[in-house]
Amino acid sequence: MTVIAESNQPLEAAWIDLGCDGSRDVALKVGSRDLARASGTFTLRMNGERTRSDAEAYRLIFQPRSSTARRERAVTEKLEHRIEVIPDMAPEVIIDEPAEKVVRVPPGSPVPIRVQAVDPDFGLASVRLETRLQGGAVRQEAELLEERSKHLRAATHLVPERLGAGPGSVLDRTIVLWQTDHGDA
Repeated sequence: MTVIAESNQPLEAAWIDLGCDGSRDVALKVGSRDLARASGTFTLRMNGERTRSDAEAYRLIFQPRSSTARRERAVTEKLEHRIEVIPDMAPEVIIDEPAEKVVRVPPGSPVPIRVQAVDPDFGLASVRLETRLQGGAVRQEAELLEERSKHLRAATHLVPERLGAGPGSVLDRTIVLWQTDHGDA
């Protein structure tokens, strides 16, 4: 989160007091051209139980610039600014087809794959089909998402033989979801 603060007088320094306990947690940078303006950034975090923000409020502390050799006393803002962090909802995927976890097919037969995916708050950035033959290395087979979106319904198919599978081989399939960073879907 970026805070831009303005004072009614030139500043020597300024801080953010996270939790309103009098501490100077985040130093703000005073503008080089506008000495009454300061800015700084800090990361919003959830508490361990993911029920609220680590710090529920903040205050600003200003150190006015002195015109004399004597340093001015720091002024703590009386107003508390509330912090509310909304937890990110996990994206979800449903493999509609094949519905069974284990499917036995001849190696040359196409296996249809139908998928639904959703990320209701930030949106999907990528939905990929990956395979693994006999527990080996992961192979990226197909990107199913054509453009960023909050919802996806997609279909493709796999031909086990084309992936190196023979009779009795085990071919695992996985759908991997990536969500957008800033809700720009």
